[in-house]
Amino acid sequence: PGSPNIKSKSIKMSEVLTDDKKKMKAERTGTVPHPAAAGKLSLQYIKTILEQIKSAKFIKETKPLIGAYLGEDWSTQGDWVGRYGRRIALLFGFNVANRKGDRFSYMKIGDGKYCWLKWGVGPNNKGSGSTYLFKGDEYAENRRGLYGPHIGMRRYTEINDGSWQRKKYPIEFEGPDLWFIIELKDKGLNRISIYFLNYDGHWGLDRYRDFLIELRHIPGSVRYVKDMIKLPVIGRARVKDFYAGVYKQFLIKGPGKYLLYLRRGPSFVLKLSGIFVDRLTGPPELHEKEPIPYMGGVSFKPPEMPGSDEIKQNFPVHQAYLLWRELDNVWEDGEKYVYQQPGRIIACRAVQDSIKEKPNDIISGLKFQRLLDNWRWAVPIWQSNDREMFDRIMKKGRKEHLRIVAANFDMSIGEMEENVVVLKRKSNAERKIYVKRYFDLAEAYVKLSRKSAAMKTLKQGLYLQPENYKYQIMLAELEIKNKLFKNAAYRLDRIKNYCSDESINKRAVELLNKPELKKIRKK
Repeated sequence: PGSPNIKSKSIKMSEVLTDDKKKMKAERTGTVPHPAAAGKLSLQYIKTILEQIKSAKFIKETKPLIGAYLGEDWSTQGDWVGRYGRRIALLFGFNVANRKGDRFSYMKIGDGKYCWLKWGVGPNNKGSGSTYLFKGDEYAENRRGLYGPHIGMRRYTEINDGSWQRKKYPIEFEGPDLWFIIELKDKGLNRISIYFLNYDGHWGLDRYRDFLIELRHIPGSVRYVKDMIKLPVIGRARVKDFYAGVYKQFLIKGPGKYLLYLRRGPSFVLKLSGIFVDRLTGPPELHEKEPIPYMGGVSFKPPEMPGSDEIKQNFPVHQAYLLWRELDNVWEDGEKYVYQQPGRIIACRAVQDSIKEKPNDIISGLKFQRLLDNWRWAVPIWQSNDREMFDRIMKKGRKEHLRIVAANFDMSIGEMEENVVVLKRKSNAERKIYVKRYFDLAEAYVKLSRKSAAMKTLKQGLYLQPENYKYQIMLAELEIKNKLFKNAAYRLDRIKNYCSDESINKRAVELLNKPELKKIRKK
């Protein structure tokens, strides 16, 4: 499949094409055929691929696999939950307030007991040598933006090398670049996926971004990045035209230490949005089996496969199943990794052909569809129903997380009520932590439609910080919904008289113009 180190067995086209295809080819003799969808796969083709994978003679004799470039994924986009990051997920820039990066500006999911990462800018830099994080869009509605389970929404975010400073780093300057060091302390093959998104790549120099990624294995004797980049490259990939978002995937084998070095080249700003680590072989860590945090215990897993006995009933599907199993067994066998993506797509096509061949066999069709859905998850190949399922599960996980947060806060609010008067006497800095807890809890109650609990919590927070007119408006809206018109009218009048924020004043006037409040104010 496109590798110079593979000697493929010659297969005649007549062995691959079906009878219908042969007739079509004969009818079109002397003419160029029109473009068409891929035809049905022959069993001989599947068997040949399976034989090539099993036999060592088609693979050039190489050392055991240490690391390599695996491929790319253009279809997943920002819907990474469940498919990527089961071991570690790093979402850069999600909690960022300014350009300069710090340890609180990224979102990390995963334990990392036997796998850890660190990163920085390349040795050819001017200044402090720090990375920068940027939040391009607070609320990204497009699927290109990575989904943040801790906030329940998408964002366009990035970590970059600081080359947006044009005076320091002109286009012709080599660097400063970015590097990531990944250390695996346990055995097994892992896949590391880097998500690149050129969300602002529709104008100016941003359109011409073109990066190079280099993977190197680091011996224990090498300690500094300037020495690491002199080591031989074992995997390489190019990143360009990534406005829609792309995952670049590499294989790394543990235990071991690796360097991913990203070269800016003649581009304006080297950036990426996230990095994800997944185990392919070896026993998983405990947290890999559990749902990811901030999902309230809700899991997003691939569909269950039918039993092997059910698969054996259909010969073409069984051959595809054997091909899939063989691919699972040869992850670490030399250069056989090059068969992984094309081989799995061939297996999916074979099952799809079997489903189409017998449309009236509903029972078998449903079983094989489950098998196909499970395999599509691993490739990955997305369909519209997969997107709908993703949105539904994320919404359910967010709601469950907020419910648990609210339940936990219920236990602590009782203690905080007793101390609210004491907190009032403390300085603003000391009260700030408690005030934020009240307002965060109130927002969670509102999303869960617990109006009375939200009103009670807002009142406690506003007792400590009455000048927070944003939450004064929220409380007034809740009072109107609960038909406490007199309280709402009094509160909105005070906002109108004392608040200097035009947008908040405008909202207060809109609420005061409601018929129920007008009637109260006349009295």
